[in-house]
Amino acid sequence: MKNSTIAPRIILELIGSNWHSCLQVLKIALESGGWIGALLVVGENLELCQKLAQAGSEIVEMAQIAIDSLNSDHLQESTAKAGRMTAQKLCEKVPAIQLITLPGVEASLVVLSTGFNLWMQVESIKTSNSTNIAGRISLVFDSQRIAELLANPAIAIAAPQYSQLTAADLKNNNSTLKQLWLQLLPLVQSASLVIEEPEKFYSFFREADCAKPCRGSEKHEGWSENTFKFTAVSQMPSICEFSISPLNSSSPAVMLDPLFWDSPTGILFESLDGGILRANPAFEKLTGYAEAQLRRLDCRSISHPEDFAAEVRCIQQLMHGSLQRQTLQKRFICRDGGIIWTEITISHIASPEAEDSYLLVFVKDLSSIQRAEQELQKRRQWESLLSEIAATIRSTFDFPKILEIAVRQLRFALSTDRVVAYRLQPDQSGICTAEAVDPAYPTIWGQSFSAETIPATYLKAYCEGRLWHVADIHAEGLSSCHVQMLEAMKVRSMMAVPIQRVDEDLKPLQLRPLWGLILVHHCRTPRLWTADEQQLVQAVANQVAIAFEQSVRVQQLQVHAEELEERVKQRTRSLERSLQFEQLIRNLAKTLYRGDLEEDRMLQAAVEGLVQTLGVEGCYATLFDRHQVLLEVVCQYFQKGIESSWPILSRPESNLPPPASLVGMRLPMQNLPENCRSDILAGKSFYIANPDEKLALANRHPVLISPIWDAQGLIGTICVVPGVGLESVSRLCQLEADEIQLVEQVASQCAIAIFQSRTWRRLQAQNHELTTLNRVKGELIANTSHELRTPLTAILGFSGVLLQECFGPLNVKQKEYVDRINSSGQHLLEVINDILDLSRIEAGRLELEPQIVFIAEVVQSAIDLVREQALEQGLILEVEVEPSLEYFVADSRRLKQMLLNLLSNAIKFTPVGTVGLKVYKSRLLLEGRPTDRINFLVWDTGIGIDPAEQGQLFSPFSQIDSSLSRQYQGTGLGLAIARKLAELHGGSITLESCKGQGASFTLSLPL
Repeated sequence: MKNSTIAPRIILELIGSNWHSCLQVLKIALESGGWIGALLVVGENLELCQKLAQAGSEIVEMAQIAIDSLNSDHLQESTAKAGRMTAQKLCEKVPAIQLITLPGVEASLVVLSTGFNLWMQVESIKTSNSTNIAGRISLVFDSQRIAELLANPAIAIAAPQYSQLTAADLKNNNSTLKQLWLQLLPLVQSASLVIEEPEKFYSFFREADCAKPCRGSEKHEGWSENTFKFTAVSQMPSICEFSISPLNSSSPAVMLDPLFWDSPTGILFESLDGGILRANPAFEKLTGYAEAQLRRLDCRSISHPEDFAAEVRCIQQLMHGSLQRQTLQKRFICRDGGIIWTEITISHIASPEAEDSYLLVFVKDLSSIQRAEQELQKRRQWESLLSEIAATIRSTFDFPKILEIAVRQLRFALSTDRVVAYRLQPDQSGICTAEAVDPAYPTIWGQSFSAETIPATYLKAYCEGRLWHVADIHAEGLSSCHVQMLEAMKVRSMMAVPIQRVDEDLKPLQLRPLWGLILVHHCRTPRLWTADEQQLVQAVANQVAIAFEQSVRVQQLQVHAEELEERVKQRTRSLERSLQFEQLIRNLAKTLYRGDLEEDRMLQAAVEGLVQTLGVEGCYATLFDRHQVLLEVVCQYFQKGIESSWPILSRPESNLPPPASLVGMRLPMQNLPENCRSDILAGKSFYIANPDEKLALANRHPVLISPIWDAQGLIGTICVVPGVGLESVSRLCQLEADEIQLVEQVASQCAIAIFQSRTWRRLQAQNHELTTLNRVKGELIANTSHELRTPLTAILGFSGVLLQECFGPLNVKQKEYVDRINSSGQHLLEVINDILDLSRIEAGRLELEPQIVFIAEVVQSAIDLVREQALEQGLILEVEVEPSLEYFVADSRRLKQMLLNLLSNAIKFTPVGTVGLKVYKSRLLLEGRPTDRINFLVWDTGIGIDPAEQGQLFSPFSQIDSSLSRQYQGTGLGLAIARKLAELHGGSITLESCKGQGASFTLSLPL
């Protein structure tokens, strides 16, 4: 047979009150579609779409029951024919109905399943009777149209998982479509069916019928093409109307005869007088009768008496035309005498000839639905049981309470007489820890049973995770003692399920330890335990095992929490002590590192802080006398005061300390034990636990001696007395390691503080001495310069007068000598001025006079002063000033002095070549902020400076060539003064030079 398909579109016009017809069609689609992958309600009529969605949700649960009843073979066959749609999607539960707004469509339902894919459009139509609503339902099976619908942007956004499906993914199953059509037949009225491409529809059923090899020819009598009548519909050019023609009474052939035989729904043709004309195989299978037997019976003989009267009334209403079809529930009497519940749909097929009229009855089996409902109810009850146990486990850690709830709910769910939680002891004996029992039977709660109660073979099986059940203890072949014990408890049937502990190492099930058993006793009658009941008890046992492990873990966590709490307390105490220690060190650091604090006051603060922090009885500190090799107490602090009877070995008679005081007491180092003396001198603490009488500073009390020690040796000691009693025998108290470490840290801080204090005092003395020297030097320079300036002024004045020949002309030799006297005096005056400037700068007495300086004027003035000197040496002077630079703030006289020093040096050390001055602007980042600078670059092509010698260039009175025969004269103060003046301006002078390649000095000042 060709792979033909049904017509791509079928239109039904269904008339009924409200949405009865729509409900029927939707129900049929859901129940016959196989595994449902998607349910989409699409349209723009929100009210109609919500009604359609509500109607679908009311029957989706029934469709799920029908889906669950399919066996695994049907699932595999369906998923194999589903094209590229994955089996995982198709085998899911019936999804929730998704509502999507789509313009242009009033209301529709899209069903995607393994059996068929359907787009059902619903359009409400007003009829002549205003109280009646007609629904036009268009069924689209064309996979291409459905794929285009799913690709619509409105649907693609709301349900993107279906927008990529193609026509190949949405291929229909022809057998499923035939079954769907047969189930739709009861809803079809005369002239109410419109089929698009009717030739496909006709060919589809004809070829399907020809493919049946086993049907007899008598099954097809009455089949002909005249059975289908097609008339064109003007408003729908490619759609034809289909109507059912009357059938003669002599041979009631079925429209579409092959579908009659293949329909999964029972179909009956009844005469108006109740006779059975024909029955399809589905009805035969349902009732157990053959068709020949049914023809000899009538409808009343196979109908339940209570339902027959209602059926007769429905038929009478159909005959009078008040109803077109009627659906009701009816019970049939099967051939074996059983009763089966069905749902029948009766339609009156009228004919002009009364004898040709008959009743068309579709019979749907409801027994599977009832069984599914019962199974569903039972599963819900069991799920509720497990959920309650799980909720109890989550809400409480009370294991006995969980056991009580578990046995009580399990007894109710199984409708049995007794459920017991039996716990095994280490010696394999057991005790009943929880019980739920019918009051009619004896209780065994709290009873103990010996180890022989459970045979070794049974116990091994339980340890391996296997359960044991028996339908009747008398028919199982149990030992007589075992039967007697069970009879004493009135047990007739029982089941035992092990409760195995969950091992943390995730060992195999067979190796998990056994906590106990759940015992289910049925006392009334024998009972066959079903697999579902066994699984339920096993699930409860697993929940009990989880609850037990949870209670064990909680107990362990409680113990661990208590341990952690104790650790936290200890840690808190330790942290508090550490904070106290840290605070002590911080406070001591603030106190000790004051340079003006006396040593005894430092040590007094240290001993008081130690006593208050450690809670010891007392503490005192000593300083080491290197000359006399002894320790002298300089301070002490005791909480309760020290007793006056504390023995004092030796002290100066002229400087007796106050009574009950250790201050001033001396302890020769030789009186200390040898090991104590060596440790103290090496900078190590020593704990004297049992001092003898010769150790006066201990007075037979335990004492910790921690040296105040640095790299130069012993400075002193801090002695901590943990316990001091009023009697001769003291309260012994041992210091802990962290306390000893604190004492050592305090001693170390004291050593640093004493060293700094002594160093500070030495530095103070040195600073005072240096200040005096600087003052004396300044006075000397000032006096010397004054004494030198007085005769020098006279020399310069008289030599100037002689050069002017005011007292007469001078000969050449006289003029030469007088000129030399004048120039030497000028040089000496410059040297004196440089020395005075340097001394004022170093003394901090030189003050700048900042003012607005015009850059061009300062540069021109400096160049003019050195121009003649440069021309005498035959040098070229080059000047370059950046045009944008006009003025800045500086000391004009000192700026000119710096430029003259740099230019003079450049001319002095440039025998031949060029000397230049360049002024430009730059920008530097200082502390993350851009700062503008003005740079005076003085460069030359002279002798240059070796990089190794550049470091001493800016030192006062320093010259690279310091020999007596040096070529270039000078005091070595010019560059030193220039750099110090630049630094006073907030600038700097830098040098770049190599020997024989000239030099570049850059004076950089803030702009």
